[in-house]
Amino acid sequence: MISVLIKLMKENNAPFEQYERLGLSFDDNITDDHLLLNEKRDGLKEKIGNTKIVWKNKGKSMFYLLIYYLPRLMQGEIMKDFENFINDNDLSEIHEDIVIKYFKKHLPKRLEKFYEIMINIVKIKGK
Repeated sequence: MISVLIKLMKENNAPFEQYERLGLSFDDNITDDHLLLNEKRDGLKEKIGNTKIVWKNKGKSMFYLLIYYLPRLMQGEIMKDFENFINDNDLSEIHEDIVIKYFKKHLPKRLEKFYEIMINIVKIKGK
């Protein structure tokens, strides 16, 4: 099954990050570790805007879940503001508590209850 998944990912030009997050080898070298097939986000290097960061714990899951539930027109503005928040606070490793702190300050009041539920879901279930 894993071999079929890797084949389909290659056929559909999946980015290397996807192989890394799923713990798969691009060269079809399957080991017993691959049978666990857990998504790996902790320690994943990425950029927010032009700022290099490293996601820690459930930071990436939390960030992208929360930002995608914002109205589309706000997403770009929040992304830029979050980058400024990272730079202003001299952060390079972003974990879920940093994301929560930022979003609680910048959320529209009408969305607070909804976001509390989403935050709890990620804390309990997120990878």
